[in-house]
Formats: sequence, structure tokens, C-alpha cells
Amino acid sequence: MRLRGPLARPLLFQQHATKHPLSTLGQCRHSRLRTQWFVGTISVVTKELGYHEADADPRVEALRSIYGVGLITSMTLVAEIGDISRFPTARKLCAWAGLTPSVHNSDVKVRHGHITKAGPAAVRAVLTEASYQARHVSPFAKFFEEVAKRRGKRIATVALSRKILARCFRVLKGLETPA
Repeated sequence: MRLRGPLARPLLFQQHATKHPLSTLGQCRHSRLRTQWFVGTISVVTKELGYHEADADPRVEALRSIYGVGLITSMTLVAEIGDISRFPTARKLCAWAGLTPSVHNSDVKVRHGHITKAGPAAVRAVLTEASYQARHVSPFAKFFEEVAKRRGKRIATVALSRKILARCFRVLKGLETPA
């Protein structure tokens, strides 16, 4: 006999699902069976993958020492940047991330535009979130207020994101072992 439909699926994982406390949730039989199916699926997948706690990357832990940079931000930065030795300076890293202003010049006239947005959008997104947290603490608060007074809060947020990325560069360069 072949089992079909959403109500039959939990029977396949019943031996795994009955051990989990979430398997007893739900008012009706259908929601209880659905919950059991999800719990059972998760149990089977984690068992098959051999879920182990990964060793913490020292770069992630070092980046978390910067205020505003949490676990998600540091993991995103480490994943996107990769090897920090690709970038000779913090300025090059900020340009890669697209946090530097575009420049249009002709002879003597130089015009600065919006940020270039070249590079991964995920890096800019997590750095913007980090700057929302960091703009309230002493090393960054004064800088943010000065720029916000002159240029506005949005430009100050991008400037603070660039400053945080430059600090991340220095932290990651400090971890590099000389070859």
C-alpha cells in the first residue's frame, strides 16, 4: 500500500517525531500531524547530515569585538570578503563594497555623486544595520552626530558604515599571520 497526501507523510517520520516536545502541539489532529512531520523531517535531516557544532572562525570572533557588529554581520563579512590580503588598504575594501562616492571629473571640475554600490549588496546591508547600532556608542556617536548635522542622517549612516568596514579591515589585517 502506498501512502499519499499530507496526512500520510508524518507516519514516515513517526519514530523520530514522538520524542520531541513540539510533537504534542496543536489543537486539531491535522496540525498535530503536520507538526510531527516537520519535527520528524528535521530530525532525519540533521541525523543524516551528522550535525556537528562547527569550530568558530577566529575572524568572526574578532569582528564581533567591534560595537554594532554581531554574529550575522561578522559571518557575512567573512564570507563575502574572503581573504583580506586581496585588499592592500581599507580604502580599497570600501571601494570594493561600494561604499565610496562616485566621482565625475572633467579638467578642473570634480563632482562627487552617490555611493557606487559596486560589490555585494549583502555587505552594505549588514553594515548599515551595524551602523544603526553603533551610532549610539561613544566612539561612533560623535562622528555620526557631526556628519548628520552637516549632511543628514542617511549620508551619516553610510559614512559610519564605511568607518565600521575600515575598522573591520584593520581587525582582519591584524589576524593575518605573516608568511
